[in-house]
Amino acid sequence: MKNKKILVLLGMLVMALAFVSTVSAQSLKTGRFAYHGTDLILRFLPDGNVQGISNSNPNSIMARGKYSISGNRLTITFSNQASGDWKDVSGKTFVYTIDDDETFSGNGEQWVRIGN
Repeated sequence: MKNKKILVLLGMLVMALAFVSTVSAQSLKTGRFAYHGTDLILRFLPDGNVQGISNSNPNSIMARGKYSISGNRLTITFSNQASGDWKDVSGKTFVYTIDDDETFSGNGEQWVRIGN
């Protein structure tokens, strides 16, 4: 009887660990993400590069940078050559929480995937 309880507890522990590892290892789809209520769009590329564009001029890249993901943490570092609507991010690093594969948030911002 005692061994059966131990096996049940071990089984529950294994299930809990599997759940935690799934939750903490979020991924983010590549593509375009819009910052709600603004004209700003981030384009995430599969090679780890990110581009800042605007909805009104999607063919003009105004900021370039790199992104990385660790667990549910998204870090974006912009180069020193941002312009236009993106000039304030020049040379800065931002950290966000990945909510799911199509949204991330932080710094009072909510970003939502809008396509490729």
